[in-house]
Amino acid sequence: MDKLKAWNASSVTLRIAAGLSFLLFFLLNAMTPYISDDFCYMFSFATGERLRGLGDIVPSMLNHAYTMNGRLLPHALEQVFNLMPKTVFDLFNSGVFLWLMLSGYCVCNAGKQRSALLYAVVVMCFWNFVPAFGQVCLWQVGALNYLWAVAFGMFFLRPYLTLYFGPESGSWFRMPGRWWQRLLFCAAAFLFGTWSEITSFVAILIAIGILLYCMKNGGRKGQARWLWLPILAAVIGYAVLHSLPAEHTKQGGLELVTLLRKIPDVTEVLEKDLGVLCTAWIVLMVLAVARKVSFSRRFASLGFALGALASNYMLIVAVNYPHRCKITALYFLILACVMLLPELLETASGLSCRAAVAVLSAAFAVNLIYGVGDVGSAWYQQRQRDAIIARALDAGEREVTLSRIYYATKYSPFFESKDLDRFEPDNWPNSYMADYYGFDRIYGTNPQTGE
Repeated sequence: MDKLKAWNASSVTLRIAAGLSFLLFFLLNAMTPYISDDFCYMFSFATGERLRGLGDIVPSMLNHAYTMNGRLLPHALEQVFNLMPKTVFDLFNSGVFLWLMLSGYCVCNAGKQRSALLYAVVVMCFWNFVPAFGQVCLWQVGALNYLWAVAFGMFFLRPYLTLYFGPESGSWFRMPGRWWQRLLFCAAAFLFGTWSEITSFVAILIAIGILLYCMKNGGRKGQARWLWLPILAAVIGYAVLHSLPAEHTKQGGLELVTLLRKIPDVTEVLEKDLGVLCTAWIVLMVLAVARKVSFSRRFASLGFALGALASNYMLIVAVNYPHRCKITALYFLILACVMLLPELLETASGLSCRAAVAVLSAAFAVNLIYGVGDVGSAWYQQRQRDAIIARALDAGEREVTLSRIYYATKYSPFFESKDLDRFEPDNWPNSYMADYYGFDRIYGTNPQTGE
């Protein structure tokens, strides 16, 4: 047992766990091709021409604000990455994933001895529970809009969590100290506010909650006052996001009756996709109260859980609730649950918690096989499709028929995406794919029936 504890607390073990998760994620990214909207963003929204340089992106995004949505920064990054080899994005995306996992681990393990097991729990929960995993983590434009939003959110929350837990809680906890660092952080906070309708809103709420609590109970008013400025900058950025014309088309009816009618639908989503983690959190919180887990951990866990609920229920104002929008709620629910584990493992409930981790590990092993297999299947199908495209181009053909990519699980980057239109070759995304590859038309067929 002592050897296991030493192994778990070893910095080498943690680095190996982090390195393996990075390599796995990079492998999955490398097997993910351009999909759907990725082809659209190869072209300028201003001129319709293929992007040739960074100078084409500004007018493209200005038009994007009127025709698509107000999330200009992630979509501008999408166009920047489209000017580079895809491996560049794969490396950056894998780094963002690693940052997000390490951030969650550091927050949940604040002030405690190093634990590779706890890092693995964060990763396994993320893999097991995030809906539409391939769409929000592997698909290029999806990752930039959702995975990167949550990662940016943790960067935004870092000084507030440092204020709450204290800088002595670990190397992750840092507070901008110099005036220029604070100025840069305020600029970053403004950009974060423009990033996402959901994640930016929830992170701002959590930051306000932490700041109010610390100013009232933490005795750190001097350290806390300047942190209102980044919140103000983020709120201004969020207002800019919603002021852009294309955002108005995404909102549902705001009448009270309409909003009340949507509450059961959003609650059903909570029960179906977040129900397991919600149940786990309730059980863990009851145990935490019974075993006298420190109030700071219980309060932080409650804050993350409320942030997850806010992320879920704010979708009552949206036209629809796609799976990709659930990543924020799932991530903060994961933090809410794992936050309670370090101290619970040291109590009489430790054996039950270890049994739950064992079940989580078994589910992760099964889902890992499913997920990697499904991503690998899509990669293989894409290679077959690339071979058909190459033969058609060599033969001088102007039209080509391609099979849509088949997927079986949420881990596929093609999950719930419109890969190819089977009926109208001039519609999105066929028209953009045809321009990208150099055809007049691309026709889509069903991978199972060939029709």
